[in-house]
Amino acid sequence: MQYDLDIRAEWLLSRGHEVEVITTGHASLPPSHARAGVQYHFLENTRPTRPTMVWRRASIRKFLHLHQVRPFDLVISMGGGGWQYVQLRARRPELPPAVLMAQMPIWQLLDHLLRRPTPINLAKALRHAYNWLRWHRPYGRQFAAVVVLSDFTKAFALAEGCYQPSRIHVVANGINTDEFCPGSATAALRRRLQLNPDDKVALWVGRFLRYKGWLEALEASAEVAARIPDYRLVLIAGGVGPQRARFWRAVERLGLERHVRLAEDVDRRDLPDYYRLGDCLVAPFHGPEAQPWVLLESMACGVPVVASDLPELRAFVRDQLDGRVVPLRPRRAFAEAIATLLSQSGAEQQALAARVRQRAVDCFDAGRSARETIQLLEAVAGYPVLNVEAG
Repeated sequence: MQYDLDIRAEWLLSRGHEVEVITTGHASLPPSHARAGVQYHFLENTRPTRPTMVWRRASIRKFLHLHQVRPFDLVISMGGGGWQYVQLRARRPELPPAVLMAQMPIWQLLDHLLRRPTPINLAKALRHAYNWLRWHRPYGRQFAAVVVLSDFTKAFALAEGCYQPSRIHVVANGINTDEFCPGSATAALRRRLQLNPDDKVALWVGRFLRYKGWLEALEASAEVAARIPDYRLVLIAGGVGPQRARFWRAVERLGLERHVRLAEDVDRRDLPDYYRLGDCLVAPFHGPEAQPWVLLESMACGVPVVASDLPELRAFVRDQLDGRVVPLRPRRAFAEAIATLLSQSGAEQQALAARVRQRAVDCFDAGRSARETIQLLEAVAGYPVLNVEAG
């Protein structure tokens, strides 16, 4: 979410707009903090990354104070306090219009949870159903525009029946395809990770959360390693922390000590070099997902993807064209897909790498996403229609 916010702020700044962000408290930064031209307001006495009702109310009070000092032209909601804002705007229509960046509609979450009706999932579904009744149904039409990531996601937004259909716009996330591009990883990185030139390398990239599938990546790798002796799995993980011991126990249990490398909390600026290590990306996500950045970044670097067969991922990864889309279980299906990609001839691998790279450039480039997003936001804010060039 932070990366998504930073990118949109950067686009708006490039057009000469001023950007202020109201968000939850920060563990170390002061309540008011400027970074890269953006003014951040971290609300005191709220929990970091937890937009509770206390935070929602505090965000509205902060907005009204800032708006009185220097009026805003537009409010962009990433969720949370945006619903409190449109409730207020229903009573005070003179306030600036609001745009909702709907990463994942409630109907999509409910669809996923009810496919596995465990007690925990049912409890989560009840909470989401309450939010739909309390916020989405009465106030969704107050948003001047709703931005979703794909036609698949748009179908769920329409099914909610909360938004004006004509106000729902599909704009995929965009990445810098000049930064994330094919090439060879540096020799220094390969030495640090103890990778040989002939090694077959699969990557797993993400936050170290169970539903991101790191354990499934290990389990599938055990079968791949039995077939391909020089197979290596490199996990580029954020937030491993206290789970590190559990991770290495799983590696040992599966007999993968020689095959697994762990790179923790890699700086985002270094990620392209890590992607260039890989022959494929392994993404055994449990779901639900919005639009995982790692899939787009991997493809932009010419690295094909083996992804879980989640309907939302098929909007981005085409089976047999950009890699493989396979069931999460049984694990042999994932292992077979990884082994197949790694066993391709050099010519086949080059053709696949070129194809996935071209798809990233054509469909998920930051320049295209920036143009579509900025044109929409400026139109909602009532600015003159101008040609937008953003790269």
